[in-house]
Amino acid sequence: MRQVAKAAVRTSQREDTAKYHALSQEVLKEIHREYFSPNGRLCITTQCGYVLAVWFDLCPPGTEQRTAQALTEKLKAAKVHLKTGFIGTAYLCKALSK
Repeated sequence: MRQVAKAAVRTSQREDTAKYHALSQEVLKEIHREYFSPNGRLCITTQCGYVLAVWFDLCPPGTEQRTAQALTEKLKAAKVHLKTGFIGTAYLCKALSK
């Protein structure tokens, strides 16, 4: 939804911008509720889960560093062998450089 809201801004669709921004905030709030613990830890502790949370800015405010660190630790524990699956692999380098 954030991408749709950004597209609406670029095309000067003010009504759509507000609508999709509000919807994206609702979706993000539900992602935080469903996939993060009350203290901000990601509940899906796979390499892919961490990659997607970091790259798509899904972390609750103030937990981005902790999530990125958890990704780094997960990679070190696997001796830098990728276990992201085909979905996470596309975003792994981007998330690590972020």
